[in-house]
Amino acid sequence: MAEANHANGVTIIKNMNDQNSNCNGERIDMEHQWDSDERPSQQKSKVYQKMNGSATSIVNNNIANNNLASKNFAKNLKVIGVSFLLLTLFIGAVSVDAKPRRRSDSSSVRSSDRESRDESARASIPRDNQIVHFENLKEHDLLVDRFELTERTRIDISATVAAVGGNTLNAYVWILDAETREPVWTIEESDTERRRRSRVLRDVEDHTTLPAGKYEAYYYVGPRYSWGSTISIGDVEDLEDLFDELSDKLGDLGGELEASLNDLFDEDNRDSDYDRDDRDDDRDSRAARRKRWKDSGYKVFQFNEKSGLSRKELRSLELVISSDSKSFKKHTESVTHSELDIVNFTNVVDDQRFSQGFSLKKDMKIHISAQGEYSSSGNIFVDHGWIINAESGERVWEMDKWSTRYAGGAKKNRHAQDDLSLPAGNYVAFYMSDDSHAFDEWNAPPPFDPLNYGIRVSVKSASDKSSVGAYKYDPEKNMIFALDRVRNDEYVTQGFTLTKPTKLRILCYGEHAFNQFADYGWIEDVSTMDPVWEMTEDNTSYGGGATKNRVANEVITLPAGDYMAGYVTDDSHAYRSWNSDKPLDPDKWGITVYGVGEDFDKSSVNLFKEAPAGSGALVSLTRVGDDEEVSEDFTLTETTKVTISALGEGSGGRMYDYGWIENTDNGRIVWKMRYRKTRNAGGAEKNRMVTATVTLDPGTYEVIFVTDGSHSYQRFNARQPRNPQRWGIIVSAR
Repeated sequence: MAEANHANGVTIIKNMNDQNSNCNGERIDMEHQWDSDERPSQQKSKVYQKMNGSATSIVNNNIANNNLASKNFAKNLKVIGVSFLLLTLFIGAVSVDAKPRRRSDSSSVRSSDRESRDESARASIPRDNQIVHFENLKEHDLLVDRFELTERTRIDISATVAAVGGNTLNAYVWILDAETREPVWTIEESDTERRRRSRVLRDVEDHTTLPAGKYEAYYYVGPRYSWGSTISIGDVEDLEDLFDELSDKLGDLGGELEASLNDLFDEDNRDSDYDRDDRDDDRDSRAARRKRWKDSGYKVFQFNEKSGLSRKELRSLELVISSDSKSFKKHTESVTHSELDIVNFTNVVDDQRFSQGFSLKKDMKIHISAQGEYSSSGNIFVDHGWIINAESGERVWEMDKWSTRYAGGAKKNRHAQDDLSLPAGNYVAFYMSDDSHAFDEWNAPPPFDPLNYGIRVSVKSASDKSSVGAYKYDPEKNMIFALDRVRNDEYVTQGFTLTKPTKLRILCYGEHAFNQFADYGWIEDVSTMDPVWEMTEDNTSYGGGATKNRVANEVITLPAGDYMAGYVTDDSHAYRSWNSDKPLDPDKWGITVYGVGEDFDKSSVNLFKEAPAGSGALVSLTRVGDDEEVSEDFTLTETTKVTISALGEGSGGRMYDYGWIENTDNGRIVWKMRYRKTRNAGGAEKNRMVTATVTLDPGTYEVIFVTDGSHSYQRFNARQPRNPQRWGIIVSAR
């Protein structure tokens, strides 16, 4: 399992990859809620690590099966290399006799001298002048060291970093102001100088002057390449000397050759194949590193992602920040907690959801600092925070693209800094993350302030803290009914009667794909069949997991009357049958309705299962199937206004499943369902509905409804409508 060492203020988080064993690790799930009486720091002191032992086992078996062939290949390669070296030396001797290459030689010497000067310069920096020193980095390290300047000071920065493809830094450094949490020094690839004989390594020599204050220095080693397979060559360490020699003789061409061969024989791909002495040396070096880390006082956060850098390249990565002035010292103050904090969810890792309630005893301005991940492909935040009014469920603040700004690192990192004025009342802060790119496992460069990834809510002054209290949030308070845990190909309904105007909160999870909802909910007026609320792209937000998961959390007010809530799913991606990542709260897949406010009167709501036909129902021809023609008569003794509700199939301006009314005395059609008078009934566009009112004279009338050979009740060949059981026609007296 992952190990965490704490000593002298140093934290070392090591992953399973360093143990060279075939262990099957397990993922520790962090789906829990912090209660208001539990210290967030206690929760975050746990270490969560994702391991993939099974994949390691497969690679090791492959290595074992091919070990002999690999060693033979390495030996043959050495022979080829030596032959090539001899040929090169011969050609070189001839070239020297024929035409001296002083320019190339002198250039090579200058470059070599510069490398030596860089390395010796760092080594010669007195320890007392070193403010920060990072070395011996590992894959996907995130290192941070804190220091304080007691006066305005010039600092010198000497570093070796790494770049992908020659123009994108993937191992790099920066300095952060510990108070403002803003970067005060960063680098771009253009600020670096490429190191000879390496396509990856870059050197940086710079200086800056900083005012008195507290700062943090960071070094991050990110992924470089993602290979689809692993190549393992045994016993190739002896080739390094050959590569170096070739490099010296061939100049820049040799450097490219060495870099290419180093990539091919990447030592990271041989962790299970090098000999016992190598493992012992590595074990000793790790122990020495831990001791030095403890002595140095900086933190190391190490994750699982592979950087793709060879060990030789990793050993070259380094950062030294120094100053001739003695106006610096270390500091260990927390940067993720403050006495002003009301809510603190930081160091957030993958697949988490947090919520914490708080109560404001007076009108107050609060400060919100939040970082998250924005998916430009889905135009949604996949890691983000928000705050709701606990009584109404209304969102009073949330992260969106327009209220956030670039947070450093990958472009998808976003940051919000807001002051929000709230009236006295109860509130709940939330934060959720998806299954990738968070504090435990960045899949791209982290933000400039990775330690505060998440959300913090704080008061503006210490005097306001006494006016903030704890609030225990009960998400199921005032629940009226729940149509949840809906499975594939289901249609569920729940009727309810409101005896007075009522404020309701609607929570509805659904599936939105290809610009339409496949699983969705709605509420309609029973008397008119008109929807009074339904899921739309505008009133929903990202629901966690797959980007097609959407959630509506909305407050509406309905007048007294009869209503029917419904929920429908298609044949895939529903409760317990997910074809992509499940949503944040899979048990809530469906629609749930709550009463709102402390004064909510539950006795004012009565539930029913089937919509009441009502005393005015004259004809009800519903649940009509394929290839049917159904009819029923009714008689009026006086002039009467009737309401007609019909649901059928139509497209291209033509109806295929539809109804009409005839006067049986003269055969005249007094009303007919026409496409231009219909509207979409939910689901497929060809689901059409109409509600009409007509005045009929005394007499006898026949109501008729016909269907064609497809797409009707229980045999829909496209997404079914909101109320499939109403496929047909209903005539009611007003």
